[in-house]
Amino acid sequence: MTCYLGVDNGLGGAMCLIDAEGNIIDKILMPVIEVKKGKGQGTRRKYDATGIAQWITTHSMLCKIALTAVEDIIAMPSQSSSSTISVGYGHGLIIGVLTALRLPHIIVRPPVWQKIIFQNVQSGGDSKEKSIQFATQTKPLEDWKETPRCRGAFDGLTDSFAIAEYCRRQAK
Repeated sequence: MTCYLGVDNGLGGAMCLIDAEGNIIDKILMPVIEVKKGKGQGTRRKYDATGIAQWITTHSMLCKIALTAVEDIIAMPSQSSSSTISVGYGHGLIIGVLTALRLPHIIVRPPVWQKIIFQNVQSGGDSKEKSIQFATQTKPLEDWKETPRCRGAFDGLTDSFAIAEYCRRQAK
């Protein structure tokens, strides 16, 4: 079976794997681990490189990942430098995992995949709202929540699905 992987990188991102017909095989929130900051300072989230590699490896044994699309990173003026570094680190980590696993991949800028995927989305909202609308209309029975306690769809999951769908269309 041929499949396509979409990656919304970022600590709040996700990965989604779809088949050649666009059916969802599996999706996962970006694997992260909690790391202690220092004595009495709490924890912070970091990418779980092993978790990312294991999830992709497991699925690449179940289906042939024909292509992966990874969302390109864009520095935002409102982001802190540590946030920008974290997103860049995650992007590089994912590209490294895909390269080590010898999986073909493309890097796609958000406006590029959004222009194609959101063509028939009626929402006038921002890209996150359009992503949610696209996913919930395309796959209305799919659970798009981040956790069972959440009320609405999580844009990390819907973005990764939209990116996977972009990837599938590019491979045709």
